[in-house]
Amino acid sequence: MLSLGKTAKDNLILFGNISISLFSIIDRVAPTNLNILITGKRNTTKELLARYIHENSNNAKDSFIYANSNLLNDISLQKWFYDNFTVHKKASSIKNKYSATIYLDEIDLLNMAGQVKLLEILHNNNSYIIVKGEKFHYNFRVICGSNINLHSEILNKNFREDLFSFISQEKLFLPSLSESKENIPQIARNFFIKYRDQFKKEIFNIHDEVFNIFYNYDWPGGVFELESVIKRAIIFCDDEIITKKHLPSDLLSVNEKIQFGYSMNLNDSLRFYEKLLIDNALEVNKFNKEKAAKSLGISVATLYRRIKELNIKCDHLLQESDDII
Repeated sequence: MLSLGKTAKDNLILFGNISISLFSIIDRVAPTNLNILITGKRNTTKELLARYIHENSNNAKDSFIYANSNLLNDISLQKWFYDNFTVHKKASSIKNKYSATIYLDEIDLLNMAGQVKLLEILHNNNSYIIVKGEKFHYNFRVICGSNINLHSEILNKNFREDLFSFISQEKLFLPSLSESKENIPQIARNFFIKYRDQFKKEIFNIHDEVFNIFYNYDWPGGVFELESVIKRAIIFCDDEIITKKHLPSDLLSVNEKIQFGYSMNLNDSLRFYEKLLIDNALEVNKFNKEKAAKSLGISVATLYRRIKELNIKCDHLLQESDDII
């Protein structure tokens, strides 16, 4: 379970891997009652996204209930619904009436028996079940997370197509950190500011050589691994700038085995370093876009266009620190 910032949106901004176009889709579907399927590799921010959707939904005042689907295979789903709704129940004027957003993580691990029972519950949503001889009225929205493409599971007869249709009225895809490396500078700096301020360290920047190492690493632990690396670097850094000597040895040893450029796609590399240059220019000039554009040798209009195209979020967390140079 995740608990990092004040709201799910704070956390999504912190992790920085939600594109502007994806945010626009999310903000459109969040207030509806559509069931949503979020697909992405392990260690992406699917739960944070589910919480953000809940906080911006019509059920925002109701409970957000999390469950890992693998743990639901050996229990009664009806009993699980009853137990969780009663435990998390918020004030209601109607006895035994419950509303919530339910996030089922790793839905691909739910076995066939569980899928049948879940489908039955979904069919009867906004209805009731009888538990211990008592009517239990419920109304909920389901958000599911999956680490794999469920279409292949349907073809392999491991997942019910009718259940897939119910849970995927809207489909969202979250890229892993290795699939969106152009976001690394922004995410790293967000964590840098968070932990530098938390530990009250006089550190002013991250050296470009660190970003080179970050780019060549595959990040199997995703943004959570990047967060741990930055947090550790802040703790061990007694200088004014984080360099590779402050990185964990296992990350350095992996990076040394990769010849620079060997595994780099040219277009991805150009986007990564252009984003890095623009990020640096904005920081140096305290987010004054006219000064940043001048230092980069481009027009203000070009800078605005590239900020939008590269999905650079320059109007949130970084503005809280004026001493990054």
